[in-house]
Amino acid sequence: MNLGGDRVAIASTELGLRLLATTVCQAPGRNTMLSAIGPFQALALLSVLGTDTARREIRTALKIGGICDEPLQEMCSRLPQRITETDSGADLTFATALWAGRDFTPDSALGALCRHWGIDLIGGEAMTAEAMHEWARLNTRGLLPLIAGMPPNNGANMTNALYFQGEWQSPFKASATQERPFYRIGGGPKRVPLMRHPEHHGVRLYRSAAFDAARIPYAGDEDGLALHVLLPHRNPIDAMTGRDYLAPFVAQFTMRDLEACQSGYEEAVVDLILPRFRFQSASDLRSRLIQLGIRDAFDTRSVRKSSVPAISSLLQQSHIAVNEVGTTATALTACTLELTGPADSAPPRPRIQKFYANRPFLFLLTNDACGLVLFAGVVYDPSQ
Repeated sequence: MNLGGDRVAIASTELGLRLLATTVCQAPGRNTMLSAIGPFQALALLSVLGTDTARREIRTALKIGGICDEPLQEMCSRLPQRITETDSGADLTFATALWAGRDFTPDSALGALCRHWGIDLIGGEAMTAEAMHEWARLNTRGLLPLIAGMPPNNGANMTNALYFQGEWQSPFKASATQERPFYRIGGGPKRVPLMRHPEHHGVRLYRSAAFDAARIPYAGDEDGLALHVLLPHRNPIDAMTGRDYLAPFVAQFTMRDLEACQSGYEEAVVDLILPRFRFQSASDLRSRLIQLGIRDAFDTRSVRKSSVPAISSLLQQSHIAVNEVGTTATALTACTLELTGPADSAPPRPRIQKFYANRPFLFLLTNDACGLVLFAGVVYDPSQ
């Protein structure tokens, strides 16, 4: 993952890790996935247009305090293009729409900034419940329903959809998938479908004192789209009898760990085992972000005093399916904004290393070409 000096990519990735940590700590033992890109976009809007307190809290929490409004706006306006940068044949799309309430003024500061960022403004007769549901259906390929109602008269709903469908660079053979033990935390081993690729030449491995990681690439883009599976160091017996070790690991996992992992990956031939899994999750991100110190942006009382936008709700649903062929993942974020004013010859046979994801793990689906974590999640039990 080439984070480089892209402050927006770094801020979005770090926000995703922190949101996942707070979510997992509040719901340990539950499969969870989220995308930080939707909430980051909403917060970035308020880091420019919010109250002075909201701007300060957001910029501190996102660690973008040193970026002035104009360069921040330029970075965010390029975000949709950067997310979808890929040379692969994967289906990777990102869409955002602002659904205007009856009294919303399109020429407001919020409307102007949305247009600059490439966000579709939809209002008037085009703003119907049916149109909102159809937008959600199209942009998540029918996998997720709309999670927002009609916008308030004096505000707007911002919906954001990220969708990915890609095939593995080296698919798993269905005949190699077998019912094998998955060592759950506290619940004993459970037999689930575990895929196996006994001699994978495209995987990169990283091993440290705290965890092992595997980078599994998708087809057509060697240094771009990939699934990263991170296994905390625990043996199967600890996984069966010990307390939850995945939630503390996620809570302590930082950008420094991610950067060390990315720079430390080494090419290897791997005997790879990965569960076949599929799940959906839902999160109230408003409460999670308040925990991270962003409070004024969600205080609609301050809006009525200062005539600037504030967020009254921020919800997200996500879906992921991983199988022998590849991965499908999508996230739908709905943000309600209230206003009172203007509103990415044969060589010798090598030693085969093992990477068995047969216990709970953290995963990151990334576009390494642009340095963005698209989805982040945990798997406690593939059969959930």
